[in-house]
Amino acid sequence: MILALNANTDLLTQILMMNNKSDNDGKLNSFFDGSYWKRHALYGEQTLVIRLYGDDFEPCNPLGARKTLYKIGAIYYQFEGLPAVLQSKTENIFLALCYHSDDVKTFGWKAVLHPLISELKTLESEGLTLFTKNGSVSVKVVISCVTGDNLFLNGVLGFVESFSARFPCRHCLLPKTKFASTFAEDQLLIRTVTRYDADAEKHEVQLSGIKLASPLNELEYFHAAENFVQDIMHDILEGVCQYDMILIVRHLSLLPDMSLSRVNGLIEHFSYGRHDMSNRPVKLTECTLRGDMLPMTASQTWCFTRVLSLAVGSLVPEDNSVWSLYLHLREILDILFAPSVDVGELRLLAVLIAEYLEMRMSLFPEHKLKNKHHHMVHYPRLIGEVGPLHRFWCMRFESKHLRSKRLMHMSCNFKNVPYTIASRHQYDVAHRMLAGSDSCPAIKLGSGTVTVLSDLTCSEAISACMNDIGLNFELYSCRSAEVYGISYSCGCYLLFDIVDDLPQFARLTYIFSRDQGQHVWFVCARMDTEYFSHHLHAWKVNTPVSVNFISLDPRFLMNVLPLSVHCLSSGSYIHGIRHRV
Repeated sequence: MILALNANTDLLTQILMMNNKSDNDGKLNSFFDGSYWKRHALYGEQTLVIRLYGDDFEPCNPLGARKTLYKIGAIYYQFEGLPAVLQSKTENIFLALCYHSDDVKTFGWKAVLHPLISELKTLESEGLTLFTKNGSVSVKVVISCVTGDNLFLNGVLGFVESFSARFPCRHCLLPKTKFASTFAEDQLLIRTVTRYDADAEKHEVQLSGIKLASPLNELEYFHAAENFVQDIMHDILEGVCQYDMILIVRHLSLLPDMSLSRVNGLIEHFSYGRHDMSNRPVKLTECTLRGDMLPMTASQTWCFTRVLSLAVGSLVPEDNSVWSLYLHLREILDILFAPSVDVGELRLLAVLIAEYLEMRMSLFPEHKLKNKHHHMVHYPRLIGEVGPLHRFWCMRFESKHLRSKRLMHMSCNFKNVPYTIASRHQYDVAHRMLAGSDSCPAIKLGSGTVTVLSDLTCSEAISACMNDIGLNFELYSCRSAEVYGISYSCGCYLLFDIVDDLPQFARLTYIFSRDQGQHVWFVCARMDTEYFSHHLHAWKVNTPVSVNFISLDPRFLMNVLPLSVHCLSSGSYIHGIRHRV
């Protein structure tokens, strides 16, 4: 597969250019900026680094009579060093192994993983010879990490698969009984390779939380104790946020001038942007609030957590302690979901997490901290080891299952399901290679018309911001465009710069193009940024009296996702920013 990718696409060439490229600017942008890679035995050599992801999925109707009968496990791999725009594409996630989930229970992980481990051993020791534009290159292939949900990771890495066990954490030996009183990482309890191997030999699960040594430890350049990854989709969006946001909403609904119906109304009529509309939260009920978790998907939970501050924040008193807890959570999410993290922010993150967990226990002592809350104390160290955890989450990997599920629903043939899934995956990859690496253009323009700038209002100002292109120059004008898979339409807002620690926003007014899309301009009207409202966790902006146009290249936006404005009585506030700026 790797040799075929090298021969038919430029994917591996891009990866080799990015690998071992660390700017040493104090920022963690990828796996190669982390401490783990810098002390790796192959650091500085030509190496292809891959990450593994594993999960089980049900190709049949999960409510039908054949539930779990055909449950399938799949392990995928993806190359480290891919730009975010390529990493998010499911076509760049490749199938490594497919098996019946029951086989793990019957034969164990060692037998199931044997073909994969054998191939990885060969790639580690012998490597590959890749042919590039600059000649042949000999590379070795190693694993950076294994990611997935906590159940899969605990199983494949040799840890106990019961989260009520005495030692359920993969990163430390802190007993579960002390989770509620420990809000910072204890360096003395961190699992090391030596400690892991010693505990695995003893076979004393009650004293270590390790059932048996992981078969992946047979690899030369990987060890289960150095798998510095936690999936923030499962831990945060399907864990901490769902556990804690329901407590926060329950408290808000009891405040004066507030009720559950009013909260639902404000959330329902919130001015969602185009990219949040499909993830609008579901309506909450009294029955829902009596539960333990929000009944939402990960995307809905993320959307709900972000918009709550603007939807109801103006009705919450400034000194409300539960609202302060919520704002602490927002600050933590801003760092966790950032594509780039300053090394100096790791200490701040550790303080924010400790304060958050302590406040949470103080305000809601009857609701004990879960394992996913405890995992947060390890985040600062894990980010320092492998870079932003946002690059390792499972959101896009889980999207990869959709193709296989649809295939089985259409074929209705459940004989040898793993073979069917694996073979069809190979057909998809072959089709991509035959189509060529440039089959998908970077920019797709929507429908529009040919116009000249002289026909537009403020034509001279528009021409000036486009390097004086000329008033009589014919351009293609459209209302929408798709750039690297992200849709933009006139009327949305963009973050294009940061000046004196203030982000600069602009409203997309025109989309122009010429030479059949070879040159594209986003002509925007600048907004004035006033200040950051901590209570609403949003930037206050206003529209200047005189329009100030700027022209942006859509391929190099500072924040790629379009934003929206929500208007309150106190003014207009930008929302939709998914991380700190």
